[in-house]
Formats: sequence, C-alpha cells, structure tokens
Amino acid sequence: MWGPREESAQEVTDRLLAALRALAAVDGDLLGRWVWPQENDQGGVDLHPLDDPEFALSVIRASEAKPPQTGYSARGWNGRRGAGEVSFKVTAGSRSKVTMNLAYLEFAPQTREEAEHWADIAEPALWALVSAWQPDHGSVWTKAVVDAQQPAVRDPFAGYVTYLCAGRLADDLAGGTRTSDGGVVFTASSLEDIVVGPIDTAASPATVTLNQTPDSAFQGAPLVVSPTADAGPVVAAQPALSLSTTAVFAVDAGTLHAGASGTVAGSNLADVAVTPDGSVLYAAAGSQTSAAGFATAARGLAFSTDSKELVVIVDGADGPALKVVDDPTEACGLLC
Repeated sequence: MWGPREESAQEVTDRLLAALRALAAVDGDLLGRWVWPQENDQGGVDLHPLDDPEFALSVIRASEAKPPQTGYSARGWNGRRGAGEVSFKVTAGSRSKVTMNLAYLEFAPQTREEAEHWADIAEPALWALVSAWQPDHGSVWTKAVVDAQQPAVRDPFAGYVTYLCAGRLADDLAGGTRTSDGGVVFTASSLEDIVVGPIDTAASPATVTLNQTPDSAFQGAPLVVSPTADAGPVVAAQPALSLSTTAVFAVDAGTLHAGASGTVAGSNLADVAVTPDGSVLYAAAGSQTSAAGFATAARGLAFSTDSKELVVIVDGADGPALKVVDDPTEACGLLC
C-alpha cells in the first residue's frame, strides 16, 4: 500500500509486468500464469494472458478511473479453482489523497501441504510485489491477524511477514532484514507456526514456552480457554474463519498434549467456553443457530444443545478427531 503517486498507463503497465515476472520467479507453477477473464459474444469466458505487454496496456488504459486522478486498476487470476487458486488486484497511478494505491494477492490454502508451501514462499512473494510497486508498507496477513490489531486505514500492521519502506524506519530500529531499497522485512512466524504454549506468570519476568503444539495449524491467534491453570484441559479455537478449527489439549506438569480436534464447531466462530470441571466445551459460531456442546475427553461423545447432531470422538488417521454423525448407528470407529 502506498500514498499518492501519479503515473501514466504505460508506467503502471511496466510495474504490473515486472510484478508478474517476479512472482513467476518465486513459483512458476503456482504464480507463473496470470489471466484476465472476459466474457465473449457467445456467453462464454475468454482467458487473456496478462503477461502480453500490449494486452496488459490495453487493460490498464481501459480501467482509467473517472475522475482520472484516481488512477488505474487491474485484476488477474492464475486459472485454478479450489486448491492452488490465487488472484490479485492492483490500483495504481492515483494522485488522490482519498483513494489508496495498493497491490495484493489473495489465496486460501485448502490443505496443510498447501499452507506449508505458502509459508515457504510468503516472504519472496511479498518481496516480488514490493520490488515492482515500491510501496510504503506491505504484509502477509489473515483477517484474524488484522482484526486482532484493528489498525487505522493506511497504517501499517504486523503480519506473518511485514515490510516497511525506509521512510517508515527509526534510526535506531533493530531487527529484521534490510532490503535493497533501504527498507526492512520482519518475519514474525510462518503460516503454520501459530502454536499454543503456556506463560509462567509467577516468574519475573514472565516466561513463555513455545512450540508445544507443532501439529496444530491455526491461521491467526486462536481463542484459548481453560477451567484451571494447572489441570486443564486447554481448548484453542480459530475464530472468524470458515471452517474454524478447534483443538483440545490435556495438561500434564505444565506440558500440553494434543487430544481431539476438528472443525465441527462450524464457521465464523465467535466464542468458546469450558465447564468448571473441564468435561464439556461450548462453542458459539455464526454458522449455527445455537451453542453446541462437545465432550473434551479423549474418549466420549456429546450432543449439540439442539439435540439434532451427535458428535463423537473417533480414531482418525492423525489421532482422535471430532465427527458429526447424522445417523448414530453409522460405523465410525467410536472409541467410547
């Protein structure tokens, strides 16, 4: 994202083509093909290659905003649906103090392997955009990460990877990796490194134990609840996503041990709570019409509060997992 910078259609096109080339160099399979979908006279859709300089320039020229001082825009897609789907949008050349210039990629990993791959390429992909567009700041983020910080419009915010231009840096700033343009890149964690761990508040200063849950994938800071500080269980739930992962951990001498996990709580999770004895987890999700109750034990079952769904803990390929059983007689490897 960057402030007012008046540029011609040709200058914006040159930056766009430079960004596409840089992204292709990061991952030619995933980010090496970009198309512009356009309806044809037969009611179908033609996919025009955006790496064609003449076509790219025609797209930019056709997008000139009214009034013209608000710049140009373009969007593209890598031609995939579902797994591996990536899209981008750019607004550039604006000299208006109201309309921001910006360029971004949008992606939603469908599998753990896909998320891990994005963790590997997130930093070079961000730098591909930075090197082409020379923004004020940029980051790799999820909605949950931004919502947790509530930044003002146009202000930088911390992401999994964060870039700040040279003009944003204090003289005595420490940390991060300096870039060739004088800016700096900070890497907070990978897309798969959001984990749950205990904080010892009795110590001075308080100490944090990290990476106790390396196999639990969260896309942003989870909601964490526990009825007691020492005995657990500890429940971590990912809010505001579809679907929302919920994981249960047993506590033994201050160490977390993974139990059941799953997405049966629904999407757009808003809150979770655990009963004082730790036996039942309650979840409130936007996709559900009522709160749902789940057994937290490694073996057990629970009904949702509207008694329409039976939720069981089954022996999954990666350990205990929560499963909704519409027919209670269905064979599901129940561990009760």
